[in-house]
Amino acid sequence: MAATEPSRAFKHFEDEVNRFEILPMGAVDLRFEAKQRLIARGEGFALREAYLTGAWRLFMPGVLDYYVDAIKRCEDHMAASEAAATHPVKMDVDDQRHRAEILLNMYARTAQQITQRRLYTVAAVAAVAAAVASVASLAIMIINFICGRS
Repeated sequence: MAATEPSRAFKHFEDEVNRFEILPMGAVDLRFEAKQRLIARGEGFALREAYLTGAWRLFMPGVLDYYVDAIKRCEDHMAASEAAATHPVKMDVDDQRHRAEILLNMYARTAQQITQRRLYTVAAVAAVAAAVASVASLAIMIINFICGRS
């Protein structure tokens, strides 16, 4: 997995979402539940993708580029769907709009998780550095005390 490309499993799930079809109007509850299941699975993939990214790769330039570009594409698909819809009901049965919403959620969650991992990594490194500095300071104080320096 390159720093700017998602894993094969992530790409496979993207393909699965891109084939997702909204059921006919008679099955509104099933349609909503199917979409919610895909969103939940997408959030799982977002977490998985963020934790597959190695700690040092989190800080490489372009690690979020794929997801940010994908978010923009999803927003464009949603805007085009809204512009093409002549009635709100037509927007509700538009496969492209639902696919874009599912993928938008997944890409945004992935970017969010990677960003959170960056922050957690920086916080952990800062905490370790502070602990090391504290121990070093204590060691210097002890050495000065033993040697009789004030």
